[in-house]
Amino acid sequence: MHTFLNKSTLLCILFFTLTTSHAQKRYIQKAEVATKAGNYQQALYWMQQGIAQGYVLNERESLTMGELYYSLGQYTPAVKAYEGFFSRDKKDTPSTLWHYAHALKVTGASQAADQVLLQGRAWYPNDSRFMRDSVIASQERSYFDHVHQLKDTLQGLIQLIQEPNGDLYGTDVSGAYDQLWTKPKSGSPSLVFEEAKYNQGGVTFSSDGTTAYVAMNVHQKNKLKLINNSYSPLQIFKYSRQGGSWSPGERLSISSDLYSTSSPALGSDGALYFVSDQPGGVGQTDIYKAALSADGRFGKAELLDKKINTEGRESHVFVDQNNVLYFSSDGHPGLGGLDVFAIDLNDPSAEVYHLGTPINTPFDDFGYTSSGLSGYVSSNRSLTLASYMFEMDKPLVLQSNFTLEIGITNHAVALGEPVIARLMDQQGAIVWTQEVTHKEISVGQLKSAELPMGTYVLNLQGVHIQEMNVSIEASKQEPNLSVSVELNGKYNSQEDILSQWGYPMLTFDFDQHKTDVDSVVFEILARRLSDAKSIVIEGHSDQKGKEKYNQKLSEKRAEFIRDQLLKFGLVASKLKIVGKGERELMVNCRFEQCTKQEEQKNRRVMIKAQF
Repeated sequence: MHTFLNKSTLLCILFFTLTTSHAQKRYIQKAEVATKAGNYQQALYWMQQGIAQGYVLNERESLTMGELYYSLGQYTPAVKAYEGFFSRDKKDTPSTLWHYAHALKVTGASQAADQVLLQGRAWYPNDSRFMRDSVIASQERSYFDHVHQLKDTLQGLIQLIQEPNGDLYGTDVSGAYDQLWTKPKSGSPSLVFEEAKYNQGGVTFSSDGTTAYVAMNVHQKNKLKLINNSYSPLQIFKYSRQGGSWSPGERLSISSDLYSTSSPALGSDGALYFVSDQPGGVGQTDIYKAALSADGRFGKAELLDKKINTEGRESHVFVDQNNVLYFSSDGHPGLGGLDVFAIDLNDPSAEVYHLGTPINTPFDDFGYTSSGLSGYVSSNRSLTLASYMFEMDKPLVLQSNFTLEIGITNHAVALGEPVIARLMDQQGAIVWTQEVTHKEISVGQLKSAELPMGTYVLNLQGVHIQEMNVSIEASKQEPNLSVSVELNGKYNSQEDILSQWGYPMLTFDFDQHKTDVDSVVFEILARRLSDAKSIVIEGHSDQKGKEKYNQKLSEKRAEFIRDQLLKFGLVASKLKIVGKGERELMVNCRFEQCTKQEEQKNRRVMIKAQF
């Protein structure tokens, strides 16, 4: 696939011995021509034909074949071919070793892949690809898992993009040459340049749909043209729509006969982003930008910084309506091979984000495009090249997620009932919730790939606590937040807790220190009071009889209630008995006629609790 693998990598290792027979040399020569033209499937076919005729690959040729298999996503034969080179402790380039490690990983040989990565660290200590654990790094940066839902598969088509009028364009890779393909909103699919005998791939459109920029091999009279009889670089051509067809293409000045320029994408400011293997880059292929000048032409190509470009391959760029750049790379931490990443071009301090699954897999994933809440991504995950339509359940927001540790103190005031913690966004929508059960002292950590940094409100509610709202501000400067919240109970420690809980008052008959109360009530009271710091049980009497007698009677009433609570496990050291006698009457019956019910209110026990 010509847009898939850096041709210079293959060309620098494509060396065949001169000791073969004439027939074998013919196959090898055909393979070399196909490789130079970017037809890797055809090159592989001719090499296989040479092997079938008895040709034995040397070490360097095994590496060439491994790269061809790898470029086409055929990882099992790629591993076997790579072994013919690397098993002899041979050294080539960091990228070929990286490809070998990835092919091993995809085929399930994880331990062998780890050993190759260790070898890479020893050989290439300055190459960032070997200096980190790609699996861990990917998990830390996969903020968008489950946002995308795959809906449909289009086999043999890659790099699909919708034109402003809704027509679908892409690259058909099923034939001998990669051809630009289009499907109108209502109509059958067809090739844009049906007579062309050269590779085409990667297209972008102006906002009004009247101009298209297409990457294709150098060609002449609709046929492939080799520069210096050696190779055919990819170049970007400008086409203008005239009526229902496109005018003859004009090669852009950023293109060259000495290197490739491909995968064009227009930014919101009219600048052109593209991929090139030109000298002076960071890795095998890098992303460049050419600003649009006042005369409508593109200026000098500028290499994007190392925040985007790596020692590996950057490829398949796309810029959406919000000026977010999507690109593929095998140099950034990912799941393996080419993965899709994104960066906000409007923010100079923006970071590169990994788009997570299901967009990315251990295979090669590239050619991401979107329009609104739908789009396409291309991949060889099914062992053949295809594009997958996706829908998003919400717009992508390129913000880091954050961790929030919520510590809850004074949990005793919840009286054993759950506390509900909710996190709400600025619109009041609940974005996270958790129930804190009895005697838990902390919610723990909130880690969510769904929450971008920003302003939130932490809301705490419970049956027995006062509702609380705490403002949370998560930013790049403070990505890991810790909040301690002290709960406040609803109840007044100077008033009878039973009445505040809605229970009937504990009252007694005349001259009695015992009362008939269901044991279930005492069981509930003991459980709720178990977390109290202190409990005061106050006994009271009416005004009948002598004051000294009433004092003693009130104490006995308090002791009776205490003993009932002790039966259900309440700790005695927390309990204090107080006899109030007739000093704190609810109804003063000496100066007015009282009913029996009013008299009984004076013969009571009150429980006051401090939590």
